[in-house]
Amino acid sequence: MKLVFTILAIVPYFIGFFPYLKDIHTRRVQPHVMSWIGWGLTTLLAFFAMLADVFNWAAFVVLANAIACFTVVIYSYVRGVAITVFSRYDTLFFIFGFIGVLLWQYLDNPDFAIVFAILADLSFGIPTIMKTYKKPSSETLLPWSMATLSGFFSIFAISYVSFTEIAFPVYLFFYDLIIFMIVVGWVQQKKKV
Repeated sequence: MKLVFTILAIVPYFIGFFPYLKDIHTRRVQPHVMSWIGWGLTTLLAFFAMLADVFNWAAFVVLANAIACFTVVIYSYVRGVAITVFSRYDTLFFIFGFIGVLLWQYLDNPDFAIVFAILADLSFGIPTIMKTYKKPSSETLLPWSMATLSGFFSIFAISYVSFTEIAFPVYLFFYDLIIFMIVVGWVQQKKKV
């Protein structure tokens, strides 16, 4: 059954991912490069941390996320839509993210490692939340709705309930839900006009 939920988590992620690449291609979205690099790094490390604890199908959802993040960085640079001008806050959150990654790798306790992984990932993600809040049209609805759905199913793909296993998938679900809600709010506001 866990494998089924893993598949149910991966499929919507890629259903949203390929249209996101199309949106990059057509210049409808402007990914914040600091966020996507940081996410790729933290999700890749989370994958290894999750496997270090015990084999877990949910870890492969996280690995798929890491691969997608690095693909977005490369393709958005190639298409010239990557946000590469960074504010002081962007830089500060990026530094916090790297500090979180260093603490995560330094700690020998998987629970603390996951906490710092989440803090690092969130620090990398705050620039995208701020960018999307200021300019909701810089993101599109389908990719974030599918990422949210993927995060939801990944929670049910965990092998057993422990903080180490469930924390990162739950965090990803809520992060994606926030971006999704910002974009939904913009779409609804746009329809009223």
